[in-house]
Amino acid sequence: EAQDGETDEQTTEAQIEESIGNLILGLPEDFVAYEGEEGMYVCRTYPREIACISYMISKYDGVKGVSDKENYAEQLMKTFLDSYGEVVMVDVNDFWEYEVDGREVVEIEAAYTLLGTTYEQLQLIIYDEEGKQQYNITYMQETGNKWMNAFRRSAESISFSN
Repeated sequence: EAQDGETDEQTTEAQIEESIGNLILGLPEDFVAYEGEEGMYVCRTYPREIACISYMISKYDGVKGVSDKENYAEQLMKTFLDSYGEVVMVDVNDFWEYEVDGREVVEIEAAYTLLGTTYEQLQLIIYDEEGKQQYNITYMQETGNKWMNAFRRSAESISFSN
């Protein structure tokens, strides 16, 4: 929430630098580590306001797990079915491929309704061939929350230490 005369948008401007392996990421200042869950950050008003950032690092063997919008939607739908037993329709709004510091990045924006709540998600999959690692960074909020611009700024802040 905004304090001392700031607007809600101004509270999302500041970022805190976080190192995740060789990856450096600016997290929105209003997000804190979620106790007991490594790689998970929630907004300070959680659970009243549903918004989180999570990351996972896995071994990268040169095989990319996501090839296009449809493939991503199918994978996410299968994950939801396996995890929650619910058929969830996933709408992939955007799918971009680009590079950051010589690493391939797939950036995906999607929306879905899970267990009665509608969510917006921004996910980055970063393939680090040199380091043989794959970084998955997921930004998620309940549709209509104020964090998507802060999530995009965080995604734009990504760099690597080597």
